[in-house]
Amino acid sequence: MSQRHTNFLRMLGSAALCAAYLTITSGYLVPGVLINMLGQALLLPFGLRTKSWDLVALSAFFVVVNLRVLIGG
Repeated sequence: MSQRHTNFLRMLGSAALCAAYLTITSGYLVPGVLINMLGQALLLPFGLRTKSWDLVALSAFFVVVNLRVLIGG
């Protein structure tokens, strides 16, 4: 995937994370968590291409937290 594509996905992912925050703080937990997971997934190609392992690890951490929220644990 080219740098242009991964940068575009990173921008979409960042926008999704902002939307997820606003959705969760508005009281819509499940849709906000799903949007957050989408945003984390969109950040991964950029993090892997640039070898930003801290970004990849943080995204993985948030996905695990989101899955626990969805499962109800």
